[in-house]
Amino acid sequence: MSDSSSVIEEPISTYIISSLSTTVSLILNDIGISGFSAHSLRHTHASNLLMNNCPLIQVAHRLGHKDASVTLKVYSHFVKKLAVDFNEYMPKIHA
Repeated sequence: MSDSSSVIEEPISTYIISSLSTTVSLILNDIGISGFSAHSLRHTHASNLLMNNCPLIQVAHRLGHKDASVTLKVYSHFVKKLAVDFNEYMPKIHA
């Protein structure tokens, strides 16, 4: 395995990735959705998971990130929105 941020063990050719991305873009354009790509769909999916309280580590694994810090770096703006007020939880801890 390479020292990249991905857990994919077998290399995927650039041609296959490019072909898939092009195909997704063409399909989206055909149905009247422009300006989006396969990567846009991936980002939207991850964002939706986080906004619906899916644990960051689960999202990282789903995206194929070797380390959740990669996911946190990219999606930190969503994680910040999920922050809780610890003052609300302190009474529960001491109860």
